[in-house]
Amino acid sequence: MGSIAKIKTMNDQTYDINPIQTVEYAGSSDEYTISIMKPNTYYRVTNVKKLTISAFGSGDSGFCNNYMLEVKFNGGSTLSLPSNANRKWANGIQPTSLEDGGVYQISIINDLGVLIKLN
Repeated sequence: MGSIAKIKTMNDQTYDINPIQTVEYAGSSDEYTISIMKPNTYYRVTNVKKLTISAFGSGDSGFCNNYMLEVKFNGGSTLSLPSNANRKWANGIQPTSLEDGGVYQISIINDLGVLIKLN
């Protein structure tokens, strides 16, 4: 698979940007588990009380690997991610204070996570 662009980091590393491979609609249930979240795959999970991501899959060498998730909670708001002491969240917003009925997008690249509430 070819890249669509290149990015250069502040420490002069260059990465190809890998296009999003697939969009997966997980459907609806009270609880949903993603055993291994693949990089460069957009996950959309709707109407869940609890979402668990057991592990992040290994990325492609030389590519900027993005772990992307959209989740809509209904009747609960529990998100469980694999622990990582090195992971930092933009603006200090942690995915531990989510709201029932909320729609969120999460993106994690190089252990930097961004959480956005859409509604």
